Amino acid sequence: MDMVQLESLNNDNQEDSIRKEIRDWSKVTLEAPIKELNGLSGCPYAKKAWANNKVDIAFKRSESFDVVYQILESFNDEYDLTIVVDWDYEEDPYMFHQRVEAINYSIAHGAYNDLNLWVMSSHPEDDSNQEADGDEFVQHNDCDYAMMYIQRLD
Repeated sequence: MDMVQLESLNNDNQEDSIRKEIRDWSKVTLEAPIKELNGLSGCPYAKKAWANNKVDIAFKRSESFDVVYQILESFNDEYDLTIVVDWDYEEDPYMFHQRVEAINYSIAHGAYNDLNLWVMSSHPEDDSNQEADGDEFVQHNDCDYAMMYIQRLD
């Protein structure tokens, strides 16, 4: 096995581990009942989307947002949600979220010929991530990453 094959195998293993981590995170933080919401979950659609295999996960490995743009240009309606794991994210959470806002502005103004898409985001430094990572969620990986959630508005 040469170095390129070994690196590819390591990337695949890490991607599989991150996919599992995201799924576990969703169960604990999005799907579980929340006392302050009278027992409702944080996202009422998450559990069903996962159960019906309606969640896709893509990986952004460089500063380039090409993978995000490609998803926006040809959104796959086989999925309700595409999560983009961003390994090379902006260190500054404000700048990261500003970039996502700029993408949403571009969508709203016809840059992708589909006005019915929206991108949400989370950054490792977001306060909400610190609060959501309570005692119940166990991180599987020692790497940090940001996430972008691409879905239809309707």
